[in-house]
Amino acid sequence: MKIKQEHLEELKKHIDTYLAPKGRRELLINLYQKGLFSRAGHVKDLQKRFCFDIYYASKVPRELVKAMYDSGMNDDHIYTALRSILPTIERNY
Repeated sequence: MKIKQEHLEELKKHIDTYLAPKGRRELLINLYQKGLFSRAGHVKDLQKRFCFDIYYASKVPRELVKAMYDSGMNDDHIYTALRSILPTIERNY
């Protein structure tokens, strides 16, 4: 992974904080696996959609996003980092 360790840890902290309320993680996994989210029928890569939806919902601070891009990362690198943090989703719809 191209992400710096401190960026990965901070990214994970924000995602974990977003998913922390009781049952939210399991609820989101269940909804995505069943296709019960906006425009589910148009999704080609469910794992990527899930990862980036959680990333955006986590409201990662602009400073962290800027620092990641300034260090040479791009969306593919961020996706790799997100996959290492989040569970794998299987399409059941």
